[in-house]
Amino acid sequence: MWTYLWCHIVYHLTRWFPKHSRQGIQLTLILFSCALLVPQIIVILRDESQRHCERALLYYSIAGACITMVMIGFTLVLAVMEPLAWQVKLAFHVYGGGCFIFGLLQFAEVLQASSCKSTIPALYYLSMVFASFSAFAAVIFTILVPFWVFNRLFRHAVLDRKERKGLCYEPVACCSCVWHV
Repeated sequence: MWTYLWCHIVYHLTRWFPKHSRQGIQLTLILFSCALLVPQIIVILRDESQRHCERALLYYSIAGACITMVMIGFTLVLAVMEPLAWQVKLAFHVYGGGCFIFGLLQFAEVLQASSCKSTIPALYYLSMVFASFSAFAAVIFTILVPFWVFNRLFRHAVLDRKERKGLCYEPVACCSCVWHV
């Protein structure tokens, strides 16, 4: 789930900059996104990560690395593509649903893997960090989803930037990025 949140942040962060000067921030965010894959690969390839553990942390870490690779692709597309096609938005939100399910499963698995802390500590702590990031992102999106749905059902009831009104206009007048992709 944290990968979906990161792509969402990248999309809106690049839009805060004027079109003619976005290349620097786009390149920086894409390189940072690629750097998020490095610790996962290092920990997965370590010999100690192959040790036996009763929980499937290694499999979740491999799947997490694959999801991070997809995140890098979405980061590239969302940072560079303008306007964003509805097919890309749909694929991105389907990806978000998959990330939500994976994040919940990973979080549940890591909570039950305390015995793996002594046998594969690097893998355990990396899994704990990413599972915590996923739980944090899930909480953020759980708070925001009712507002998104309500705004979709009742157009501009939550936020109408053109009319400068809506239930949440004042709190997000300077940061409206939480409302859409």
